[in-house]
This record gives sequence, structure tokens and C-alpha cells, in this order.
Amino acid sequence: MRWWRRLRSLFDGEPRSGLDSLFALVSWQIWKERNARCFRGETASVSELLQLIKAEADRWIEAGSGGLGALASV
Repeated sequence: MRWWRRLRSLFDGEPRSGLDSLFALVSWQIWKERNARCFRGETASVSELLQLIKAEADRWIEAGSGGLGALASV
């Protein structure tokens, strides 16, 4: 928990909100990958997973995630 607080302290305002959104997004994508592996026998490479995360982040930004957009421009 200390590393998270330390990382968050480096940002203020929208970039901090973006960092929180990024954490949620990455966690969600990893959870979905875990489910795909456990229940459907599917696997994605690390680079494929990173591409999925980037594409989803772009969709979140297009949908109005100002914090994530602010973080992307830092």
C-alpha cells in the first residue's frame, strides 16, 4: 500500500484521477485474462494484453475519462 500512496503523491488533480482509472483498467484486464485462461483455455501474450489495455484506455478517453486523458498527455 505504501508504494501506491507514494506513486499517487506524485500527481495532483486529473492526472491522479487518471492514475486511479489506469489502475482499475489494468486490474480489470488482468482479471479478464485470468478468467479467459481458467475457464476458456485461451491465452494472450503480454504484448497482446498490453495492446488490449491501450485500446481500452483509448476508448475510456474517447468516452470522456478526463483523468485518464490528462495522464496520457503527461
